[in-house]
Amino acid sequence: MEIPIAVFLPFLPRASLEDLLVVLLVIGLMAAPFVILAQLRRRRVRRFMARVRDREDPS
Repeated sequence: MEIPIAVFLPFLPRASLEDLLVVLLVIGLMAAPFVILAQLRRRRVRRFMARVRDREDPS
C-alpha cells in the first residue's frame, strides 16, 4: 500500500513516499563523510589515538 506523499508534504503532490526516502538516503550519504570527519576531529578521539600510539611505540 503506497501512501501519497501529499499527506506529509502537500507541496510535493506527485512524489511517492519511496521517492522521498530515496532523496533522504542520497542526502544522508552526501552528508556522512562530513559528519564522520567532524567526529574524528573531536578532542577525545585525538587523545585516545595519542595514547594508542604511545602504547605501540614506547621509544
